[in-house]
Amino acid sequence: MNRQGKANNSVFSLRMVGELMARMFEDIQKVVEKLSKEDRKELLHGLDHCLLMANKFEETGKPEYYVRMKSACQTFLETLSKFEERASE
Repeated sequence: MNRQGKANNSVFSLRMVGELMARMFEDIQKVVEKLSKEDRKELLHGLDHCLLMANKFEETGKPEYYVRMKSACQTFLETLSKFEERASE
């Protein structure tokens, strides 16, 4: 492929990435608009718990803190998914 072809592919790829990012931003905006103060607190609490367990695991290296960290992070991600699903209804 010549230089012109590569340049055109790069521009096309950047345009597609830009369009995808714009759609993602619109979807995220819908989620954020529907979050209550309590929802935001629930997200913050979940992330705090995940980070607390990550710190405990880092400090101790104990497997039980790894399990607790993983569980807390999964719960946080499930909460995010719940809010995203609610926004798409």
